[in-house]
Amino acid sequence: MKLEDYGLEWIRTGHAVNILGWGIDPVTNMKYWIIRNSLGPKFGLYGNFIIERGVNLIGMEHYVTAFDPILCDGSNC
Repeated sequence: MKLEDYGLEWIRTGHAVNILGWGIDPVTNMKYWIIRNSLGPKFGLYGNFIIERGVNLIGMEHYVTAFDPILCDGSNC
């Protein structure tokens, strides 16, 4: 089967981010995501940034992909 068979659409991109965690700012009470950027450590806070959580800023909560890795020890790869 192809990805399209599952109704999935993919956007060609040369940039990616990973969600590392989340939190709530104790002063403003803003919920946020902690994001690692693929642009490298000179971007933002050593390659990371925070973005408001729960409001889909820049499509952050719309275009999400997740996976469960299959790990092997070399004998069953």
